[in-house]
Amino acid sequence: MPKYAVMLEGEGCLIKLQKRPLGKVRAQKLERRGFFTTRFVEASDETEARKEAVRLVRDEIDSLICNEPNDPWKLSIDEVWEDPEEFDARAPGKGCTWY
Repeated sequence: MPKYAVMLEGEGCLIKLQKRPLGKVRAQKLERRGFFTTRFVEASDETEARKEAVRLVRDEIDSLICNEPNDPWKLSIDEVWEDPEEFDARAPGKGCTWY
């Protein structure tokens, strides 16, 4: 089965942040952020790779965000490519880079 890398971007994620200026703990604050992430998946074709990558990211990120049902966050696919070398080293991947 082919191995794919799928780069995704999440937008409009409401997350809890806790800033610690000079070692003092402040109350948590909600902020709207976005993120980038890549998932490595095995799939029969590019369409199935996209679906599996979206499922993996949603399963992970849904537990971190505070969006209400009437304020959903957005997940889009930026790029998909076959990448067996990176797949073997990094599959399936987790985490993300927030901005």
